[in-house]
Amino acid sequence: MGYLVVMMMIEDKVVSGSLQLGKTGWYLSAKTENGYSINFNYVKLPNLTALGISSVCADQQFVLFMDFDRITEMQLRSQLNAIYRDWNVTHFFIFKTGYNRYHVISLEKFELSMVERILENTLVDYSFKRVAISSDSGWILRVQEKKDRDGNIIRDRPEFFDCMILARKPYRRLSRAHIEAFSLMHFEVRQIIKEMGYFDESHWDTNTDVRMIRYGTSNENVRVEHDLPLLSNSKKLKIIYEDHLSL
Repeated sequence: MGYLVVMMMIEDKVVSGSLQLGKTGWYLSAKTENGYSINFNYVKLPNLTALGISSVCADQQFVLFMDFDRITEMQLRSQLNAIYRDWNVTHFFIFKTGYNRYHVISLEKFELSMVERILENTLVDYSFKRVAISSDSGWILRVQEKKDRDGNIIRDRPEFFDCMILARKPYRRLSRAHIEAFSLMHFEVRQIIKEMGYFDESHWDTNTDVRMIRYGTSNENVRVEHDLPLLSNSKKLKIIYEDHLSL
């Protein structure tokens, strides 16, 4: 196996601009000291597939989905305690997706604007925060293995890790559809729902529809190095893309 490296370097001083991560690539817009405008889009077509569940409820409210990358368990628990303190989100199911990688869900129902505010004030993955802004599918969390086009497993199915319950009862209605879906997919969730009075059915709504989506995803092998987060007064920007090629 070999690899390809594509590099772009800007030596002119960048005085303003932004660098954003989208679902399939990086998007750069900047202006330099000598008056040049730079617009660069790198888009990688998805080469992996995954099955996910949507956070949208039948009444157009949302359960809370969160995707954390590069975070320790201690940092994660601190984040969830802060969400409880600031937003009265009273429970969290935690699933491990890799080393220092976690999916977190709350089965309470929220308006779209509140989910956006909660996510904006967390260490949730940057691109995940903005998924629902341009989609009618809400936020999506993977529920099965991630596979390549030949069916080989690239990443294992999310594994139940823990449940944090921080109040005696929920402040909001719970999504019956999502409760039943995650109970079917994870024995541990089913046992917690069954055995803990916190999840009494009197708090559930009556909707039973949940949306499952098969979607494309990338290898996550694009990285960007730059001097300052917003590129202001940065003297050099370097974008590096690496891919593995069959020889």
